[in-house]
Amino acid sequence: AFHELSAFRSFVSEATAWLDAEGVRRGTSRAVAHVGVELLLDAALADGDAACTFYLAALGVARAPELLERAEFLPHERTSLSGLASTLEARGVSRAPDTTLVVGRLERALSVRPRLRIEPSDVARVSAWVELFRDRVLSSTPEIVNELTSALVLKLAA
Repeated sequence: AFHELSAFRSFVSEATAWLDAEGVRRGTSRAVAHVGVELLLDAALADGDAACTFYLAALGVARAPELLERAEFLPHERTSLSGLASTLEARGVSRAPDTTLVVGRLERALSVRPRLRIEPSDVARVSAWVELFRDRVLSSTPEIVNELTSALVLKLAA
């Protein structure tokens, strides 16, 4: 439901166009736009104490052996999920991450895919995109949450 939201799709489309116009490779611009908007939304959602508590609790549940055993994962997927949850739990919640942190997370997330990774020559442009879009994405978070809630209610009712 989230990826179908008009606000999300609009931000990704606009961000991709901006990064393309700045000369960032097509695959990189699409990936940065998509994942970057998600990271900025995560930062906005992490602003509340209750959200942080629930997030950390969910990571604890994701590592629970009884859940991992019951879930329909392959053994290596269980290990990967548990490791990711442990890493994220140890990292904690980054409230209002600065541009360097957002770009670093984008670089890490995209580094395993050669067509998507951020080249050193693109770091300044990606940083400029984060600076330009951060406040717009953050201020749209309540609208996005409301739209997502409505979409989920409709999907559950169907």
